[in-house]
Amino acid sequence: MPGTEVPAQFIPARNILADAIARAEKSALPASAITSALLVEILPRLVAEFGHQKCAFLLNKLADEVLADATGPGNAH
Repeated sequence: MPGTEVPAQFIPARNILADAIARAEKSALPASAITSALLVEILPRLVAEFGHQKCAFLLNKLADEVLADATGPGNAH
């Protein structure tokens, strides 16, 4: 998201998660199982980190940006 600052150690943390996701994909797990597991793991952590209100706000903002991207120039959605 534009203007969003990343926390310290973001790059190594992202690399660890990206590697774990890549391993899951290579193990032939269905994408739906991987994404469902990611959501189950991340949502409680988001609430713990930001609180219920801010977490809901961030998810709403993310949803708005996803929809804007889907309906933006060059997309026929």
